[in-house]
Amino acid sequence: MKPSSQDVEDEYIRVRFPLERDEDGWPPSDVETMWCTRISPGLCKIDNVPIYALGVAVDDVIEVAEVDGRPTFVRVISHSGHGTVRVIFLGNESPESTRGSQMWTVLLDAGCTFEGLRGSKLYALDVPSAAAARVIAPVLQRGLSSEIFDYEEAKPLQGGPGPHPWTKQSKRRLRRLARRPKP
Repeated sequence: MKPSSQDVEDEYIRVRFPLERDEDGWPPSDVETMWCTRISPGLCKIDNVPIYALGVAVDDVIEVAEVDGRPTFVRVISHSGHGTVRVIFLGNESPESTRGSQMWTVLLDAGCTFEGLRGSKLYALDVPSAAAARVIAPVLQRGLSSEIFDYEEAKPLQGGPGPHPWTKQSKRRLRRLARRPKP
């Protein structure tokens, strides 16, 4: 959700989240920028579903400091109770494909919202509660075992499917997607 220019001047700011690349070079960037709501000087609430950043979720309250003149994430002050799961659809699967849409519908019906990268099969899901995590856990496992998608818990929730990092094969797919020109 991109706020209007008037809202940005009043309460919304873009906060930089420094990223660490793993041994495979993932994620494809050194920083992710997200819209946040300023709560008070130095404190913000995250408004975006993180695509790359680990350990943060929608509505977390974070400490922000100016680094090189830009608001930059320092640490989480208060966890919102939300979780973040990233999903990459495999092969010809997508949220619109027959098998993909059946699973995607369950995720959305559980209250998850999402953001995706334009022209990619990578989506970040906001999981709003532990109850939702318990509902989506078997769907994520089924999607994985049916080779519809792979997933990664970027910020796990109690009751969720449990820690699950990207497979090497998914990291290769993600790197290819990151190199593709944007439409």
